[in-house]
Amino acid sequence: MSERNGYVINADQLPMQDGPGANISWRVPIDHSVGCQNLEQRIFRYGPGSSLAMSNEGSEDVMYVVEGQGRAIIDGHAYNVAPGTGILVPPESNYAIENTGTADLLLVSVLSPQPGQPAPGAAECEVAPLNKHTINEAEQEE
Repeated sequence: MSERNGYVINADQLPMQDGPGANISWRVPIDHSVGCQNLEQRIFRYGPGSSLAMSNEGSEDVMYVVEGQGRAIIDGHAYNVAPGTGILVPPESNYAIENTGTADLLLVSVLSPQPGQPAPGAAECEVAPLNKHTINEAEQEE
């Protein structure tokens, strides 16, 4: 049995913090302060026309667009995003999120590891790259 406790919160109970750009705010419902060891969950709200450039120093950032329209620019490559879109920003990447719509852009971000923390098990092992193979139906019949 785990010695850690679970944690549940309605994010609307937390105040939004103003971002460095105009008309951008966020809140952090889950991080080390509530006992989470490896992840940080953030909720961002971008007002119409707003944009924020960021960089991932040592964390992967997985985002999910909840509402609104926008663009994710990751290391110079632009992608249109809408509700239901998942976004992966690899470590050491420069990226920006832009609200291109007329309503707020709301997204949920999960970082791993938490900013400033080593990756879980980083000192214990080294991960070898995987070989990825793609097989389509035509190749399977041969």
